[in-house]
Amino acid sequence: MFRHEDRRLCKRAGLHAICAFMLAAALPIHLHAQDRPTSHALLIGIDNYDPPAGSAMPASASGHAIDSRFAPGASWHSLKGPLTDVAAMHLLLNQTYNFTDIRELKDQEATRQGILDAINKLIDDTQKGDRVVIYYAGHGSQRLDTKSSKNQRDQTIVPVDAWKGVKDIRDKELAVLFDKIVFDRQARLTAIYDSCNSGTMARGITESVQRTLPYDDDDVAKETGAVLESDLKRIPQQGDAIILAATGPTESAEEARYPDDGQIHGAFTRALVRVLRQNSQAMSAEDVVSAVSSMLHADQLGFQQPSVEGRVHESLFGDPVASHELHVRVTKVAQGKLTLDVGSVGGFDVGTEFKSTKAGDDGTPTILEITSIESPTASTATVKSGPATVSAGAVFEASKMVYPQAARLVVFLPPPGPVPSTAANATTKALFPSLTWVDDPTLQPVDFLVVQESKGWVAYGQDGRPVKPGKGPKGVAFLLLGPPQSVVDRIRLTEPFKREAFKFTADLGEASYFLTIRLQADGSPEYALFDRRVLAAHKAEDYVRSEENDSAEAELNGGKNPEVVCRNDLSFPVRTAWLHDGRANATEDSIAPVIARRILRLGKLRVWQQTPAMVSGVTDWPYHLAIVRANATAKDPLHPSEQYDIRLVATQDEISRRAISPKYIYLFGFDCAANPYQIYPTDETNGIAQGPPLNSDGAFPTTYELMQESVSPPYGADTLFLLATKEKINNLNLLTYDGVIESGSRGSGVDELMINLNDSGTRGGTSVVTTWQVQQAVVASRP
Repeated sequence: MFRHEDRRLCKRAGLHAICAFMLAAALPIHLHAQDRPTSHALLIGIDNYDPPAGSAMPASASGHAIDSRFAPGASWHSLKGPLTDVAAMHLLLNQTYNFTDIRELKDQEATRQGILDAINKLIDDTQKGDRVVIYYAGHGSQRLDTKSSKNQRDQTIVPVDAWKGVKDIRDKELAVLFDKIVFDRQARLTAIYDSCNSGTMARGITESVQRTLPYDDDDVAKETGAVLESDLKRIPQQGDAIILAATGPTESAEEARYPDDGQIHGAFTRALVRVLRQNSQAMSAEDVVSAVSSMLHADQLGFQQPSVEGRVHESLFGDPVASHELHVRVTKVAQGKLTLDVGSVGGFDVGTEFKSTKAGDDGTPTILEITSIESPTASTATVKSGPATVSAGAVFEASKMVYPQAARLVVFLPPPGPVPSTAANATTKALFPSLTWVDDPTLQPVDFLVVQESKGWVAYGQDGRPVKPGKGPKGVAFLLLGPPQSVVDRIRLTEPFKREAFKFTADLGEASYFLTIRLQADGSPEYALFDRRVLAAHKAEDYVRSEENDSAEAELNGGKNPEVVCRNDLSFPVRTAWLHDGRANATEDSIAPVIARRILRLGKLRVWQQTPAMVSGVTDWPYHLAIVRANATAKDPLHPSEQYDIRLVATQDEISRRAISPKYIYLFGFDCAANPYQIYPTDETNGIAQGPPLNSDGAFPTTYELMQESVSPPYGADTLFLLATKEKINNLNLLTYDGVIESGSRGSGVDELMINLNDSGTRGGTSVVTTWQVQQAVVASRP
């Protein structure tokens, strides 16, 4: 499903911008000949690309293009995450997918010749039916190829000795090697690359670097014996291969230093690991991408659209393996504190509990509770219950998972002040006489964002550079005004803010949304939240405008539904409705709870989108959520009143592998404005919500239609959530409940668990009931 029609041959040959995984390291396992593995992995990671101290770069010839890698002044930079990524991949493959032959090639070992030799050795050791994973984390680049039919560029991976002038390894070279695995050895290949697709792609916000280097302008066509496009008679995807990509061909694959462990991870990496680690049953490759995509929608980093090619309906690493819990080992015991060999890369947070695999003399197991996360490969725990004597080397398995919660909505708050006046706004705009102003940046792309700082007004350009007042800057601008201090103070008194469901920041780069104010024709203020992506270049057709079907906000708007601006690729509004309190008894700060409710809904959607798709331990339910439109050949967004089916689907193999237990099935969603709504079941049918029902022959069906639905305003990208649980939820309103806005309101069990996941007392996380399954799907629509 996320295929691009304009694919380059080099992309088809297997080089994609893929982010690695975030799990901890384990040592390679050496096997005797009679224990020959059926699974092999080669993990390549390069952090350090800087030439060694005192080394001379290749002489820059006058013939090099100014934008090429070897032009005068061109720089090389190292990376910060690939070796952590390799360690992550190692643990995931070993513990979750039972890979036994895992080889690593890191930093100075990963020369061009070293990489090629390692792949060829892997090919030699592969036999028919084996599983093979080739993973690369490092710089990506391009090389001039005038014989290539697409843009005359080949995609490349950059070996550690490239600074010497050693050539990159091109996509076409790798395609030839991959063909040997897929077609000659008749093995299953999964290729994963954590490198950018183009020179404009970057991975990062905090301490960010680009996982790309300028291209090599030495034409491949001049190289004797080079593999050219005409030499490729087939590509790996035509055989038993899956190629997974973190981004589209022109998007950024981003990474950042995340606060839960202080380590640098890719946004795609975090989402992908959570999907794979926390699903106890095999998912198809396209289902994995769909789940990862949904989590990326909720990330505050720049959005990227992952994709997959090859055998997309099969699992990434072959047949599903038996479900098992995450295991950790005690590496150190000191003063009542236990050091464990897995940290943040295990996908858990403070409060997670582990049970000893061996019970004490009285039959009682020891329960450990995580008290701090030290690094991706280390955490600290204390004994919570059971025998208190624990020795180094003891093995424990997860018994209660507390998942990191990075879904807190961060809102940029311009400096508060008095309610602005038309005259004051005109005075501010006069400071930048060459700018053209809009009062809504969704109306047309803006070149400058004008905001007040401690030293006065500044215009920030699209490059992030500040421009002082004067006649210099030219272009379209938006005046970002802060709300009155009284409104801000009132928002801070609401329960969501006090319970840390969201926070304000003075750093626009940290924020997911920004809150601003503008004046209506009568001079009264109205407020809106803008996704910061609105500041990026866009086309008019990228945005979907429609009325927001929200009775509460319609009441504030004089009975008229306000307009919201959405997109079809993101399940978050680009701009919320402009909020104001037009009621006769309105006071200046009565709008604050309304704003808080809007922020809470945005945050609530983020929380649900980052909920693990299936928690560890659920093994008795094989079904997946599927959206099927009546016109199966249509690829464009759904249109008003067009119907689609909501189904539960599973393969016969998945059904036969499990002793299935029927579940209570609940379906709810968020429209593109983040308004929650209940779909299935109705209050009247909740008592018969268990499913799916058996066929007439007593077998479970492979397809079960829950219901038919049609799209309605507001149009854009809705997100649907399927919740399957052994426990009946008696009050269905809990799934769409807004939570506690004002003190004195009642909360609820489900609300506490799934909505207010950001309570400070849980360090931004909460445990997820191990009998719950949460799946999600995005439904795009246009008027």
